[in-house]
Amino acid sequence: MKKEPWYKLQSYEWGYEEGSIGCKLNAEEWRISQAFQAFAAWESMKKQTLLGYDGFSWCSLESGANMFTYQKPLVDAMGVPKLAFYANKQVFNRIWAASDNVDVVYGPNDSIAPVIFNLGDERTVHLSIELKNEKGKTVERRNIKNIYIDKGRSITKLHRFQFKPKPDGCYFIVYTITEARTK
Repeated sequence: MKKEPWYKLQSYEWGYEEGSIGCKLNAEEWRISQAFQAFAAWESMKKQTLLGYDGFSWCSLESGANMFTYQKPLVDAMGVPKLAFYANKQVFNRIWAASDNVDVVYGPNDSIAPVIFNLGDERTVHLSIELKNEKGKTVERRNIKNIYIDKGRSITKLHRFQFKPKPDGCYFIVYTITEARTK
């Protein structure tokens, strides 16, 4: 792409980065931009799903004014899906678990309010909520067993909790749903 006239072209929305993530990213920071776009897409679409909306995407799937910038749309100028493409796809799974709020970052005093979204048959599931460090090692885990999930389009709210205090650093929350075995 280096020979293309749009190589490293900034989006017309470049100025929004200061208000949303605190600074303008340069073209070499495209991975950070894509990660932020994916987090924002997931949190926005997750919240709208929990509010009863059927779907939403604020960016074009391909083409449009930002086609050749590193930030948008969901598929780049070469046809390669960006991280937000997968976040959009993930929110349309038949079942998923997440926190009920739209925080991308949690502080030490914040609590987690897990929810499970289901579209389909009733079922019983187990939920594992892991706190992982930046090397991917699980530092704490919450297991919730035998959660009954109603049929149709349902949202199951679980009890709010906090992880134990941890040293300063970057941690990730991973939700894993498994079907409970029936006899």
